[in-house]
Amino acid sequence: MFARLFGWMWIGAAIAAVYFLYVVLASAASWSNLLWSIGAGLIAHFLAAVLIRHKQRVDYVDQLMERGYMPADAAFAWYITTNGGANLLRDLQRLELDDEIDRLESVIGTYSTENPGE
Repeated sequence: MFARLFGWMWIGAAIAAVYFLYVVLASAASWSNLLWSIGAGLIAHFLAAVLIRHKQRVDYVDQLMERGYMPADAAFAWYITTNGGANLLRDLQRLELDDEIDRLESVIGTYSTENPGE
């Protein structure tokens, strides 16, 4: 709900920024309104993206927990399937944590056969 609100705020701020850019270029008005609308648009875009990503994570973890995953394993699977999996495996190999590498590979294998996100 709030992600949509911030999304619409972002669109409104973008439209306002275009208008204020026109006003500034056409009549040499103050740049402050343009800068405020750009700043508000950036903040609204960031908040919308964060809230959407959070909702995706919560839905994904809930789906995995319904399939019998433990909460920690479901959160771990989310971490590996997003942007952190390759770095985590590399760091574990560097630290020579073989037990964690085996656990990671088992979760990855289980995830690849039953990906609820697609």
